[in-house]
Amino acid sequence: MPTNAERCDAAMRYYLQRARNDTVWGWAMIHICAHGPLFGANTFTAAHQTIEAGIESGEFDVSDAQIGRDLVLGAAYAAMTNHLRNADAPIVDGLVSAYVLRGLGVTKERIARLVARDLPPIKLPPSELL
Repeated sequence: MPTNAERCDAAMRYYLQRARNDTVWGWAMIHICAHGPLFGANTFTAAHQTIEAGIESGEFDVSDAQIGRDLVLGAAYAAMTNHLRNADAPIVDGLVSAYVLRGLGVTKERIARLVARDLPPIKLPPSELL
């Protein structure tokens, strides 16, 4: 995906959709997070690099890549945990992504376009999306 915002949006939405459709995988991700970097070392590092690149390009308006990375991964983790504990919870993939992107400084207009689009078919494992 050509932009950092697109990568963040897609990764969050793909992870949340995957957890909803495959609860065993979702719980595995939650358990991985309890004992190491959020969503595993590869995703953790990729998220940091995406946020860092977004800051350097001016796409994100956060002062520190660690804060941005924690915002993305922490929100996805919390939303995933909430859904897995409460299967009747409303589907919030796009809403979570929208608020996280807003926290990163992406404009409301751009966010609306991003979260309204259909996600392309996955060609890579979700851990390599960020």
